[in-house]
Amino acid sequence: MLRSQELFPVTYGLCTWNTQLNQIPELRTYVLVGALLSIIPLIIAFLLQRFWRTGLGSGAVK
Repeated sequence: MLRSQELFPVTYGLCTWNTQLNQIPELRTYVLVGALLSIIPLIIAFLLQRFWRTGLGSGAVK
């Protein structure tokens, strides 16, 4: 569906880099750093989940 490479998700790019590790071993560092950077939003969402749930609950009572 996406025609432009700028719109591809980060996970797709990491997967393609990971498949090219046999040909270009220098990409290993980029794959590891990219994987760590792609996890940061998930960690933030996990930590802020408590406040998000309480906000949903208080808004539903009104």
